[in-house]
Amino acid sequence: MERAPTRTAPAERRLAAAALVAGPALFLVANLLHPKEYATGNEAAQLEKIADAYHRWQAAHLVTFVAIPIFAVAVVALAALIWPRDRRSARGGAVLGMFGLLALMGVLALLALGSLLTGLEGAIHSNAYFVAASLALLAGGAAVAASLHRAST
Repeated sequence: MERAPTRTAPAERRLAAAALVAGPALFLVANLLHPKEYATGNEAAQLEKIADAYHRWQAAHLVTFVAIPIFAVAVVALAALIWPRDRRSARGGAVLGMFGLLALMGVLALLALGSLLTGLEGAIHSNAYFVAASLALLAGGAAVAASLHRAST
């Protein structure tokens, strides 16, 4: 039995809007702080660049770590906004979005370990699993955006 659409609470909308601004803004700051990335095969140059700007490298990953839960709030808030109109898209977008965020947390954990092991960062960049997880995050966002667009027309 399908429930009738309900009106979304203003607090949920504000939370979604705040998270959708704060998450990407923090992620942008993290990327601006991050030292230059080198292509796979240049691990020695990458580690030298990290050593030269170690505090920036640490700050960039810390800001990314803080941004991820904010992105999670955005994913859940968007799913809650869509749920009354399109439960399947809300559920699918939320699952894909959270999977992508968990994978990004895995990348950060490996980078933390990679600061101790030579060449691990280059291996992460070429790993198809992380590329697939990033695509899942994008697909989740696209599913949620498409549902919002359908609901507004």
